Amino acid sequence: MVFSSILFLFFFLPALLLCYFCLPRRFRAWRNGVLLAFSLFFYACGGLYYLPVLLCSTAVNYLCGLLAAPGRPNAARRAGLWAAVLLGLGMLGWFKYAGFLAANLNRLGVRLNLPPIVLPIGISFFTFQGLSYVIDVYRGDAPCQRNPFYVALYVALFPQLVAGPIVRYSTVAREITGREESLSEFSQGAARFLFGLGKKMLLANAMGEVADAVFAQSPAAMAAGTAWAGAAAYTLQIYFDFSAYSDMAIGLGRMFGFHFLENFNYPYVYKIIFNTDDLKYGGEGKLKKKTLSAVARPSHGKQYSIPIAMPALTCIYLVKEEEPQKSAAKKSSATKKSGKVPVKKG
Repeated sequence: MVFSSILFLFFFLPALLLCYFCLPRRFRAWRNGVLLAFSLFFYACGGLYYLPVLLCSTAVNYLCGLLAAPGRPNAARRAGLWAAVLLGLGMLGWFKYAGFLAANLNRLGVRLNLPPIVLPIGISFFTFQGLSYVIDVYRGDAPCQRNPFYVALYVALFPQLVAGPIVRYSTVAREITGREESLSEFSQGAARFLFGLGKKMLLANAMGEVADAVFAQSPAAMAAGTAWAGAAAYTLQIYFDFSAYSDMAIGLGRMFGFHFLENFNYPYVYKIIFNTDDLKYGGEGKLKKKTLSAVARPSHGKQYSIPIAMPALTCIYLVKEEEPQKSAAKKSSATKKSGKVPVKKG
């Protein structure tokens, strides 16, 4: 289920709003229960068989958070942190790369018979979302949550479950139990959601149709201007797609009293900076500070603008695809002119 689908807009969201706001504000736990139930249903609509993976990941992070909470022995806290990291990343690596590794090992002669592995929807997002909870608890940036249903609500909250953005637990920890919904917040969230929906339907989808039409053509017969037009359309499609989903997620969160941080702040205005001087600093703190400042501010070093880089890379890909086809066409033409029929060697 996606935010722009008829099922979400005319059935899921109205039903959730009705069930959620019919409960008095003082019944915060019941409202959270409704939000959790609808979030799990939202995820199950994408694949019911993936739901146990989400629940197991949430349970692991909840238990590891209890173990990593301040006040416990340092050895136990480190064990809780590393258990969450290893189990979370191990599960993510299994679903994303086990099939790939098995296929390559089979080509090398090592026979591994693995069943087909289907990647669960949004596994990267809810894996790192859960790790954020354990890490924030370990660092003391947020209190340990004793209620497992509230941890599940944080991990499975439907606005950011499938497509992000990844929200740090310390950002919304207080709002899980003590947020205040208001008509003003709801109207601002609804306006932000509708703005993102329009961006997705009117801009991203339109640019996607142009890009698909261009890329469906043969690279050998494609003019340079057409290739650039397709690359520009694809660049704009990606931009408006990510921007739209970010707007819709932030808007939906605000409708229910959550304030997600902005995560899409004019990315095409930034520069990709390659400056080796940024890595020549002693001390961990200085290195981190210098590296982050190099990304966050302009530099006098060599810079490559993202709007130029992305279409250029796309056109390079088209050229690379075109070269083998041109080579094959030349061989075919030479064969026809000579009248010789190529003979396969036994």
